[in-house]
Amino acid sequence: PNQGLSIDADGIVTIVNSVPEMGQGSLTTMPMIIADELDADLARIRVEQAPANPKLYANPVTGAQSYGGSRGVRDHLQTWRKAGAAGRQMLMEAAAREWGVPVSEVDTEPGAVVHAPTGRKLLYGELVDKAAQLPVPQEPKLKTPEQFRYIGKHVPRRDMRAKVNGSARYGIDVEVPGMLVASIERCPVLGGTVRSFDATAAKAVKGVRHVVAVSSGVAVVADSFWAALNGRKALTVTWDEGALARLSSAQIMQEYEALGKQPARVIRKDGDGEQALSAGGKRAEAVYQVPFLEHACMEPMNATAHVRPDACEIWAPTQNPGGTQATAAKLTNLPPEKVTVHTTLLGGGFGRRTEVDFIVDAVETAKAAGVPVKVVWTREDDLTHGFYRPAAHNLFRAALDDRGTPVAWWNRLVGPGIFIYKGRAKPDEVDPTAVGGARDVPYDIPNVQVEWTNKYFGVPLG
Repeated sequence: PNQGLSIDADGIVTIVNSVPEMGQGSLTTMPMIIADELDADLARIRVEQAPANPKLYANPVTGAQSYGGSRGVRDHLQTWRKAGAAGRQMLMEAAAREWGVPVSEVDTEPGAVVHAPTGRKLLYGELVDKAAQLPVPQEPKLKTPEQFRYIGKHVPRRDMRAKVNGSARYGIDVEVPGMLVASIERCPVLGGTVRSFDATAAKAVKGVRHVVAVSSGVAVVADSFWAALNGRKALTVTWDEGALARLSSAQIMQEYEALGKQPARVIRKDGDGEQALSAGGKRAEAVYQVPFLEHACMEPMNATAHVRPDACEIWAPTQNPGGTQATAAKLTNLPPEKVTVHTTLLGGGFGRRTEVDFIVDAVETAKAAGVPVKVVWTREDDLTHGFYRPAAHNLFRAALDDRGTPVAWWNRLVGPGIFIYKGRAKPDEVDPTAVGGARDVPYDIPNVQVEWTNKYFGVPLG
């Protein structure tokens, strides 16, 4: 009935799942939804990971083939339910026509259409050819929760056995014929660039095949990761450390603290918080500071690419297949349809793998080397060159009445917004990623005032 669901003549159901599996269970939840609405045996549902093709497999809510913010189930639930229900309705209509009975007389059981008055039964596989000729219902009747066999129930994870026995294939496990492995030396300062480098000693390391400049630094390409690391250590690089050369965490917090003492943009005002705070009674005041935090996925960033004159192929643990395809197309001057993206299992995502910096690494390095290349980050690379949860400074004041009930809540925040950094909000807008939890405080307090100063230092945010 659609590009994500098919049934073959053996009754095997295949779904093309666009949500990458990063530990949140999409390989298990998506077939559960289909099994319930289609009335299929969960054990007879196969799952394929969708290729990069935003026209076919974009998130139905966001319109992008990219997944973050725990959007897998909540954005696809109704789409998958309708797909399963439409398939079930088409199979029932095909059976009713085969038997010459009203469709109201037929029902389904897992994998089959049944006609209770006569005891007849047709398996889904026997009906698919005729069902496929019928129009696809756009608003099929959905099941009610009490009819669910799987949704809301405990179901063992489909990927559990493979992850326990080690057969699960993550991006870092990818092997391609003729593949080399690369490690990239990056500027110690975020945003810094290569001024010059000497690769003589690196090329003398056994197993090193190429040393190439890429946008993120200098890539050492070798027969093995160990050889690439040793070659990387032998590099001599002169860096242009850029605008952040003298920036420190201490400086950031000092500036945040100074800004926290100054009036800021009022983003919520209920009642008169200032007056309530000065009216006497018990008061509380506290300062909370949080540092920049890296997502620290268990599997380090990695991607494998093979760039040829007429095509590009990528294997990557990405949350953003659509963005991966678009990025590679731009770097290789190929049309998007000539870029194939294989999304592997992700060893953690947390939004970090929506970024495409590690994709750029692989495509640029493979293009320069002329062979398939897997670029693998070290743990140190991950921690020092990520997209960080913003550091922030929060000043709180509250007033309590004689019963200890809050009568005033005042909060001044200092820190940057992720949406503004990403270009998804304008610099003069109130960024919900910076202030949402504070502005939307859910308690019944008569006097609430929340202020915000947007202060950005140039550290990549995510």
